[in-house]
Amino acid sequence: MSIFSKIIAFFTFLGVLIGGNLGIPVNPYTTEDTGNKILFFSDYQGSDRAEHFTAILDQVPEEPGLIVGGGDYQSLLGPAIMSTYGIYSVRKTVAERWSDEIPFILTQGNHDPKSSKGLTKMGLYEFDEYLVYEIPMAAFPWKQGKKNKAEKTVKETAAALEETFSNLAAKGEDRPVFVVTHVPLHKTNRASSKDNAYAGYIFDVLNNYGKKLDIVFLFGHNHSGTYDDYIGGSVNYIAKGGEIYIPGRDGAETLNFTYTNCGYVGYSDNSVSETSTNTLTVSFMTIEEDYITMQRYSEDGAYYDEPIEIELDR
Repeated sequence: MSIFSKIIAFFTFLGVLIGGNLGIPVNPYTTEDTGNKILFFSDYQGSDRAEHFTAILDQVPEEPGLIVGGGDYQSLLGPAIMSTYGIYSVRKTVAERWSDEIPFILTQGNHDPKSSKGLTKMGLYEFDEYLVYEIPMAAFPWKQGKKNKAEKTVKETAAALEETFSNLAAKGEDRPVFVVTHVPLHKTNRASSKDNAYAGYIFDVLNNYGKKLDIVFLFGHNHSGTYDDYIGGSVNYIAKGGEIYIPGRDGAETLNFTYTNCGYVGYSDNSVSETSTNTLTVSFMTIEEDYITMQRYSEDGAYYDEPIEIELDR
């Protein structure tokens, strides 16, 4: 997109915003049946990524019933209007591919001020075939080792998550639960290994209730290969029963839930090892009777030769 086109697009957005017809509700949630297909993405990183996002979506053969964003809708640490514009660009791109009626759940990333229009409030969202629990960046912040109140904040977030999961387990919930947030749980070297220093509080809740509920955890944020080479780079997936390293702990923890990233659509760069990739993708989940299928799509089409099957215990 040329500079001139970007200027025209931005002023068009401003006109829509001022006119109140942006089409982005404060809480983009619907109680209507959304079917059994969900598309996940993260780190759009600004409207200039629309061309690449379009190319990826063009490879997705089915229309999803819900789209979930893992944060960072602008590339800068700018004002809320820039993230709002990024969200507008995402929704416009999706509408051009499928429909403007697809509901969104959009979590806050570290580039997104809380006042950005279109971000989803923290909590549980129930659909006929599945559940989504959304955790905004404010509740699970980045650079935790540098924030005085970060540990208290993450403890409170873990407690809220535990209360919800306890209620779900008590009633015998058998729908899969997708937990979506921006910052990952595993040990990385972002911010001198302090980026998610208190992730263990949330991990423990997920791992405990993963014995009773079918949980899939999805994240964004680490779109530079050097942070995640050891788990696959920009395309990563660790199945239930696999191992994960948690900040501040010695040795690996065994997972009782599925762990993967949403799929970066803005950029991925830096170090890429022989066993990792910097490919940009979206994740497409389909909930079946006894399992979830996960396929990734890049600009070149389906990423996996065969979709991954995530077994359900229900």
